[in-house]
Amino acid sequence: MYVFERFMGYLKKFAKNLAKVEGSIVAGSLTVETSHFTSYYFSPTVRTKKTAPRRYDDGGVAPSYLVTDVSDIFCQIGRLAGKVREVWWEDHAHAHAAHIYIMRNIDYLQKFESIFNLQIREHYPNLEEKDYEQLNERDYPGWLEYYVKNGCHDKPIPGWLYEFVDKPVAKITTAPMYFTRGYTFHTYTHGSKRSTANFGIQLQGETDFYGVLQQIIEVTYPGSINLKCVLFKCDWYDPTSGRGVRKNNLGVIDVIANRRYAKFEPYCLASQADQVCFLPHPRIRERRERWLSVIKVNPRGRIIVGEIADVAMQGERVAEMSVPTESTENILHIDSDNQEAEVIVDDSTEGSVSEEDEFDAETDEDDNTNDEAENRDNENVSENESD
Repeated sequence: MYVFERFMGYLKKFAKNLAKVEGSIVAGSLTVETSHFTSYYFSPTVRTKKTAPRRYDDGGVAPSYLVTDVSDIFCQIGRLAGKVREVWWEDHAHAHAAHIYIMRNIDYLQKFESIFNLQIREHYPNLEEKDYEQLNERDYPGWLEYYVKNGCHDKPIPGWLYEFVDKPVAKITTAPMYFTRGYTFHTYTHGSKRSTANFGIQLQGETDFYGVLQQIIEVTYPGSINLKCVLFKCDWYDPTSGRGVRKNNLGVIDVIANRRYAKFEPYCLASQADQVCFLPHPRIRERRERWLSVIKVNPRGRIIVGEIADVAMQGERVAEMSVPTESTENILHIDSDNQEAEVIVDDSTEGSVSEEDEFDAETDEDDNTNDEAENRDNENVSENESD
């Protein structure tokens, strides 16, 4: 559509009084221009049409704190959208799972976790590996709080860590939408009835996890620094290869919708999650096992550097063609397995006449025929004169 036609369509929306269309358009245009120019004199914090965030806008600015050495997990760029509410944690288990997941993803705390694991292995040397994991999940947060606040570490500890070990506050902030890194994430409750599916989650690692986004929460830690972190609560599919996840020869990944991840780890960082879409296979009859194809969604307005885009519906392996060592120009029949092949003799070079010689020969014959006809006509004329 042309620019002028689009502008006329924009002006026609101001025609409220159909008896005086032109006057309605003029009055509406003056109102829009007045509000536009006066918005330049408002405070930058006032939301106007000029300062309103665009679609897929993630804010563009990372959160700032009073101290400068805060972990990157608390400085991720993102924007909550929709109806934002403050709710209580579902129970203590969910709050503990969210807190310990954040702890394990902070690089600065890896050395403290190594000290804790070394101590429990010295005190309980005969336990199995799964028992050590249970002790880590249950006792590591309390041990870290005691270790930091009682000065057991020989080196200085940053100030934000004293607030972090106090565990998150009892209330969390929830929202149905979240914009970050070019992705638009919707909770399943908010986006299940829409034509677009923005609730598929992929978590890449040694084992890739796939799930459905159930809740978007912002966790806050008490203190003057006011640390905040956005987490996704997901319902994970079974990540076991061959049982819950499969990959065919073309590289398409399928997950089974009937199986779930057994371990209670519902949370992941919003900065770690990638967006995918789950598409069901077309079936004539309903089967007990429902496989869903995983389609990766590219971030909007972002260019992924260092990755080679996969060509849709194309195999990863390309058949190699062997190059013959001898020239095949003089080979008339290449299929050696066909025993009934007719022997073809090329007589094109023996006793043949080229196209130019053949054309000259036809021209000479036509000239001779014309001369003979002309001689006969002359003889007939001379006989008639003698008579």
